[in-house]
Amino acid sequence: MRFDPESKAYIFSTDQFIDPQQEAEIFSEDRSRKVEAMKNFIKPGMGQTGSVVSAMPGKTIIVLIVIALVVAAFIVFAKLSFFRVVVGLFGALFVFFGLLMIFSKSEENYSANGTGMKQSTNGLFVLLIGAVILGGAVISNYLPASQVLVVGAGALFVLSGLLFVGSYVSERIRAGGLVGEQISAECIGYVRSVATSGENNSYRYIVASPVLEYYYNGSQYTAVDSRRFQKNDMPVALGETIDVTIDTKDPYYVTSMVKKNEKTGSVVMQTVFPMIFVFIGAAIMWFGLTHDMSQYEVRNNKLPSLTDEVVEKKIGAYDWTIEKITVIDKRYDDEIDDWRVVYGEDRYFSCTAEVAEDYEIGKDYYLVFDTEGFIKAVYRADDWNYEISSEHEKAPAAAF
Repeated sequence: MRFDPESKAYIFSTDQFIDPQQEAEIFSEDRSRKVEAMKNFIKPGMGQTGSVVSAMPGKTIIVLIVIALVVAAFIVFAKLSFFRVVVGLFGALFVFFGLLMIFSKSEENYSANGTGMKQSTNGLFVLLIGAVILGGAVISNYLPASQVLVVGAGALFVLSGLLFVGSYVSERIRAGGLVGEQISAECIGYVRSVATSGENNSYRYIVASPVLEYYYNGSQYTAVDSRRFQKNDMPVALGETIDVTIDTKDPYYVTSMVKKNEKTGSVVMQTVFPMIFVFIGAAIMWFGLTHDMSQYEVRNNKLPSLTDEVVEKKIGAYDWTIEKITVIDKRYDDEIDDWRVVYGEDRYFSCTAEVAEDYEIGKDYYLVFDTEGFIKAVYRADDWNYEISSEHEKAPAAAF
C-alpha cells in the first residue's frame, strides 16, 4: 500500500533492528497517539469550523443512512416478531459492507493486526459471511431453524479457516512471482506498529514491514510491503535491492520476494491450524444436513410453545379444538377435481395443489378445527411444542 510518512498507523525508521529502549519508545509513542486521537475525538470545540456531517464525503453519509434504516428496521421487525427478517437484515448489512469494501476506491491503511490482503479480498470474505447469514434466513422458511443454524455455523467455520489459509497461499504465490509483475525495488526504511492479541488485547507486540521504492511504467512509487514481520526479523537490509511482485492494476500493492525463513510453528499456525477449522466446520455442516435437528429442539424444549393464547391470537377467541395427525398420503382426486391430504382411515381434507405441497408424508401436524369441523389453522409439529389445555384437545374418533 502507499507509504505515508505522516500516517499515525505506523512509525517510520531507518533502523533494521531495534533495541529494548527503542521498543519501549514505540510503545510509548503509540499510546500517546491513541490518547491524543481520543482527545481530538471528544474535544468540545471540534465542531466550530463546521458540522461533522457537512464535512463528510457523500459515501460516508450514505453508509450512515443505510445503518440508521437497518437499525430502525431491526426494531420494527423485532417488535412484530419477524425474527427471520431481522436475521436476514443482519446478513444483508454484511453483504452491503462487503460490496462497499470490494468496490470502494478509498485508500487502504496499514493495520498491525491486518491479514495483509487487499481491502477487496477482505470485502469478499465479509460479503460471504453476509451471504451465509442471509441465505440461512431465507432457507429457514423451508427447513427447521435449528438445522439452518447448525449448517450456517459450520459454513462460517469453513469460511474463517479458508480465509487464513487463502491469505497464506496468496502471499506465497505472490512472493514466488507467479502473479503480477516482477521488478526491482530498494528498501529505504521500515514502518513499525503495535499489534495486540490475547484476552482483552492485553498482549502487545511490534510488527514491521519494509518500505520499498521502485519505478514502474516510468513513475516512481514508494510503498509498504504487504507482509508483516516480527520487530527484528526483517529480512531486508536498508539500501538493499530486491525483487518484488506488484499488482499491475494497483502498483502500490507490493510483496517482496525474500525468504522469510519461517519456523515450523509459524507454518502450522498459518496453514494446519486454520484447516482444522475447515474440517470442523465441514463436520458440523454434514451433521446438520444428515440429522433431524428438530428432534433436538423438542428434547431441549427450545421450540416455541403452542398454547391456547398462540392459537387464539391467530384464529380469534372462538370455540375450537385441536388434533395431532400424521399425514399418510396425499393424492389428486378426480371426483372432486382437487387434492386430498389423508391422515387416517376415511380421514382427509381437500385442498389445492399449492397447499398440498406444504404437507410431507410421514410428518406430524396440529390441525385446529372450528365447531363445524372446518380447519382454521395448521401447525407443523416439528416447529412447535404442544402445550394446549385439555379442554381444547379434540377427542379421538370413535372406532367401529
